[in-house]
Amino acid sequence: EIYTLSLHDALPIFDYGIITTIIAKHSPALSRFILIDPKRVELFQYAELPHVVNYSTEPAEIENALRLAVNETERRYKDMQQKRLRDYDGCNLYIVIDELADLMIANKKNVLPLLQKIAAIGRAAKVHLIVCTQSVLVEFLPSSIRCKATVSHLRPRYVFPFIMNTVAA
Repeated sequence: EIYTLSLHDALPIFDYGIITTIIAKHSPALSRFILIDPKRVELFQYAELPHVVNYSTEPAEIENALRLAVNETERRYKDMQQKRLRDYDGCNLYIVIDELADLMIANKKNVLPLLQKIAAIGRAAKVHLIVCTQSVLVEFLPSSIRCKATVSHLRPRYVFPFIMNTVAA
């Protein structure tokens, strides 16, 4: 599943609310995080928590973190195949991207295919993207990702109106 949010001052509240809720409800054995913080100032307070397997701020680190997520997703599918399961029976992995627009500006060529792969196959493997952006430009949320997104919003006239209330696959 992918959750996206586009708004201005409330963006950190959304990030903090989701992360805090998951951490409060689930031990690190049940929920893990990869935190991607291109601005370097929004998610740092969570970096040392036991739930966090990776905290990345630099373009090369971010690319490696997303590769880690893709590899983990593929490993989980192999595990599901061996166990003959349709859904993964282990912990959830949440990939929180604080500012998608900054990420796309810095490293779109390398990062976009990784995000598309996670968006396409992550759900059954319990790998979830939580993508936040202050940009209202559609090009920062490519169509291959938009088609699987659930959009939360505070300013509906500015947020991708053609995908609002679409349930993720």
